[in-house]
Order: sequence, then structure tokens, then C-alpha cells
Amino acid sequence: MLLTEYIETVTSVRPRMTRLARDILADADEAEDAAQEALLRLWTLRERFETASDMENFAIATTRNICLNRQRDLLHDNTMRLETVAEMVHHNTPESEKIQEEDNARLAKAMNGMSEKYRAILRMRNVEQLSYKEIAEVLGTTEGSIRVMIARARKQVLAALSITKTRF
Repeated sequence: MLLTEYIETVTSVRPRMTRLARDILADADEAEDAAQEALLRLWTLRERFETASDMENFAIATTRNICLNRQRDLLHDNTMRLETVAEMVHHNTPESEKIQEEDNARLAKAMNGMSEKYRAILRMRNVEQLSYKEIAEVLGTTEGSIRVMIARARKQVLAALSITKTRF
């Protein structure tokens, strides 16, 4: 692949890479770092690509894999930052800080008791507002599987919070 083709391809695919990274990681700085890492891999392997389409597919897949690895590394210690949990709660009504802190602590405990896959799926659906189809594409599975996993994850959260009836 010629340098001009490489530059054109990277210019067109980079926004998609960054958007995908931001969707998965929910942190603009981490997303930019992940996209840069993917671009480095793309540069080192540029001679292997025959078409721009091959390079774009590789770029998106590499970005997704890098992000999932980073996400796994961040969640590996089985704790979540309180800011992330607060984003998931989406309370827009003015409540006292004490009640908010208690709610956040309960939710953090419930979320930390879940598998990292379920936490990621709930974050993508409820915080980042991704569609079932988008989540399925990110995780490389079917829409039906995502719907089942989200339902199971929500049941786990509700059980951990001791809530019998509610709607997310």
C-alpha cells in the first residue's frame, strides 16, 4: 500500500476508531490513547494490506480489541470509580448529598459483584445509550445474546439491591 493510500485510509477511519474507543471506554483520554495504539499497529503492518477496506476492517477490529483489553485491565481489580457509578445512576433531581452517596455506594457494591462483561454491557446500554445492535457489533455477538445478557445483568443488580420491581 502506498503512503498516500495509507494516509487517506487513516484519515477516513480514524474518527470511527476514536468514536468506537470512546463508546467502549467512556473516557476521552483513554479512547484517544487506544486509537493511537491501534494506529501504531496499523502503521507497522501497513504493507500487509492490499486494499483500503482490509485496512479499515483491521483498524476497527484492532481498536475494539485494544479497548476491551484496557477495559478488562481497568476492571480487573473488581472495583469501579465512584464517578463511573454516579454516571450510571443518572439522578437529575436535587437530592441531598448523603442520600446520593448512599445510593452510589449500594450501586457500586452491586456492580462490583457482577462479572466484568455484565458491567460493560450495562454501561454501554445505560450510560452510553448504545443500541443492542451496536453492543452486539462491539462484542462480536448477536443482538439476541445481548438482550439476554442485559436482562440477566439487570436481574443481578436488582437482586443485589434487594429490589423486586423496577424498570431501568
